[in-house]
Amino acid sequence: MPALNSESAKAQNDVEADVWSEWLLHHRHAGDPAYAQVVQAVVEGYADRVLDGAHLVAGMTLVDVVATRAVLAYVADKKAALGEFLRILKPGGRLSIAEPILQDDAFYAGALRKRVEAQSQPVDRLLTLLHRWKAAQFPDTQEACAQSPIANYSERDLLNMVGSAGFAEIHLQLHIDVVPSLITTWDVFLGSSPHPWAPSLKQILGERFTPDERQFFERMVRPPVGSGKNTTTNRAVYLQAQRPLS
Repeated sequence: MPALNSESAKAQNDVEADVWSEWLLHHRHAGDPAYAQVVQAVVEGYADRVLDGAHLVAGMTLVDVVATRAVLAYVADKKAALGEFLRILKPGGRLSIAEPILQDDAFYAGALRKRVEAQSQPVDRLLTLLHRWKAAQFPDTQEACAQSPIANYSERDLLNMVGSAGFAEIHLQLHIDVVPSLITTWDVFLGSSPHPWAPSLKQILGERFTPDERQFFERMVRPPVGSGKNTTTNRAVYLQAQRPLS
C-alpha cells in the first residue's frame, strides 16, 4: 500500500508540474464551470474547421491526414516539425492545421514598453502597470520575440515554412475577429491566462504588484470588465495543403 501511495503522489506531482495540464484543467477558464463551457464551445468550432479542411472520408488512416490545432505555435523548430508532417504523409496526403497568431500581442507589449521608457514626469501610473501585466505574458522586446515560439512567426511566415517544407496546393485563411470579450466577471479575468506559458493576472498581481498598485489597478480595470463592453481581438490561421503526388 505505501508503494501505491507513493506512485499516486508522484503522478499527482507530475500533473502539477505540467503547465499544459494546469492550463487546460484550470487556467484557461479560471476554474469557472460556466466559462469553461463557453471556452469549450469556441474550441470545438476551431476543431471542426480543422476537420473540415482535412476532408476526412471513411477508410482513411493516420498516414492519410495530419490535423492539428494550436500545436506549431508551441514548437521551437517549426520547420523540422513540418518536415516530419510531410515525411509521414503518403503522396497526396493532406495537412489541415489551425494556429493562433500571437505576434501582435507581443508587439502590443513591446509598444507599451517603449511608451513607458519614453515617459517623462509625471509618470502615467496605469500605463506602467499595464506594461508590467502584458510583459509578464508576452515577450516585449525584439530579442525576446525572436526566441519565443509563440511570437516569432506571422501568418506569412507560416505560409512560407509550409511551402519550404515541400507541401503543395497550399490554402491559408487568416481570421481576425474583433468581438465582445467572453470574459465578463472579475474572477475569471483574474484567474485565466491567454496561453499555457503565461501566468494569470492574479499571479502577476500577487508577485509583481504592491498592495497599493493592486488596488489602483483593480479600480481602473475592473469596471470595463464587468460592463460587458470590452472587446477582444482573436487572430487565427487555418491552413490546408497536401504532399505532392510525386
